[in-house]
Amino acid sequence: MSRATRIVTMWTGHHKVRVSVYGDADADPDLAVRLEVALGRLLHAGAAHLVVHLDRLTGDDATIVDLLARTCQRLWLRRGVMEVVGMRDIRETTFRPAALRSLAHGG
Repeated sequence: MSRATRIVTMWTGHHKVRVSVYGDADADPDLAVRLEVALGRLLHAGAAHLVVHLDRLTGDDATIVDLLARTCQRLWLRRGVMEVVGMRDIRETTFRPAALRSLAHGG
């Protein structure tokens, strides 16, 4: 079975890791679990600076963002750093047009 997404990790320094997520989040229900395992292994191996690239990820990334928030907190407690590249603005979600229509009609 082929996966709809790929998670690629690359150590770029002694404690710095680049994590790239590619594909369609909606088509891979196990993405959050697989990413959680990958990030946990990186932290266990001593990563203190994660650069997470989401710019090639499509679909609903809400579970990924929640996971990244938890991982960022774990890093912060260890005096680590997380950078996220390509995170979508919440105003770009599919909910925005409906919210705008509601506001336009006084609701």
